[in-house]
Amino acid sequence: MKDKDRTIILTDENGKETVATILFTYHNEETNDNYVIFLLDEETGECGASKYIPSETGQGKLIPIETDEEWDLIADLIEDYANKQENEE
Repeated sequence: MKDKDRTIILTDENGKETVATILFTYHNEETNDNYVIFLLDEETGECGASKYIPSETGQGKLIPIETDEEWDLIADLIEDYANKQENEE
């Protein structure tokens, strides 16, 4: 995957754009939901996540994660990802 393909532009409610790096995506087999987990700030390691609804154009749509259960899942996924990264170094 090219670096260009690993970035995402997030726009907040005020129109401010933030470029984030996609760390990984995850498909939940049980709920059939897709998630994208991204790095917002490389210095602080701040991560974010959204549900992802694919589209035919490839753009897709990001929607907020709303439930505590989903956030717990995302937290576990990020922890697993961080542990794998540490073990690879």
